[in-house]
Amino acid sequence: MPVGKNSVFISANLPSRMNGARIAPLSFGRLLAELRQARGMSQKTLAFQARVAASTLSELENRRRPPPPESTVLALSQALKASAEEQRMLIQLADEARAGIGVRVSRTMPAHVAQLLRELAGLSHRLSPTETRSLQLYAKDLAMK
Repeated sequence: MPVGKNSVFISANLPSRMNGARIAPLSFGRLLAELRQARGMSQKTLAFQARVAASTLSELENRRRPPPPESTVLALSQALKASAEEQRMLIQLADEARAGIGVRVSRTMPAHVAQLLRELAGLSHRLSPTETRSLQLYAKDLAMK
């Protein structure tokens, strides 16, 4: 598929492993920031064009706020002049992240463990059975220490 001048596939097409080394998983906020930076846009400019607050955009990019509704994702992708593939990825990543938000955790569970469970729930669509099994075995190893 040809890549247009506005297309960015910085980390979108990278596998989750490169030569055995782990790289940071792609998130809605990370892709949003990469697309914005690749187009030479400031947060303030993108926020204005998409009609969202600049502080909201910053929080989205830095994963301090859950992904917005699809209508806002579409507004952001239009302001970025995102390709169809980039728009699809933004929507998919936002949907996956929102899916992880609904995970119910105990009030007594430490915050860092609750966050881990939410992140795993958000990744659930992208984990292979082998990766899932590896995580299960690692968790069992930790529990036995």
